[in-house]
Amino acid sequence: MVLVVNYIKRDLEQTVRENLDMPEMIAILRPRQSGKTTLMRPIFGTLLAPLSGTS
Repeated sequence: MVLVVNYIKRDLEQTVRENLDMPEMIAILRPRQSGKTTLMRPIFGTLLAPLSGTS
């Protein structure tokens, strides 16, 4: 389980979620410490939840 505290939802998160079913790869390219991992943690949690049996 991943806990994200004080997470501010970004517009880009919705765009990534909308494109997850497409066969192409999604790449998030930004400078170091610009929030790439913070952006992806909630998405990873959603994707991995069905595999672990949690929501």
